[in-house]
Amino acid sequence: MALKQQPTLSTLWHDLGVCYYHLTKVVEGQWVKVMAGKCVEALKQALMLDPSNHAHWNAFGLASALKGCLLIKLLKIFFMFVICFLFTFLSDCLLCSDVVGWVAGRASGL
Repeated sequence: MALKQQPTLSTLWHDLGVCYYHLTKVVEGQWVKVMAGKCVEALKQALMLDPSNHAHWNAFGLASALKGCLLIKLLKIFFMFVICFLFTFLSDCLLCSDVVGWVAGRASGL
C-alpha cells in the first residue's frame, strides 16, 4: 500500500528488500531463491532511487551473499551503480568539470 502511494521513496524499497532478506532465513526449498530474487530487486530499486544511501549499499551487499543469487550478475550491477555514482559526483564537482569533460570526450571516442 505504501509503495503504491510513494513509489519513489527509496527507504520503502529498502525496507521491503530487508523483509525479503529475513524471509530467506525462514523459508525452505525453492522459496529461498524466490525470496532472494525479490530481495535483490527491491534493493536495486532503492539504489536506483538513492545511490548515495550507504544503508542501501550495505543491504545490497548482504543480499548478494544469499543462496540462490547469481553473484556475477550482481557484481555487474554493483559496478554499473558505482560508475554512475562516481560520474554523477564528478559532474557535480565544480573543480572537476574539466576532468569530467576530458573523460567524457575520451569515452565517446571508444
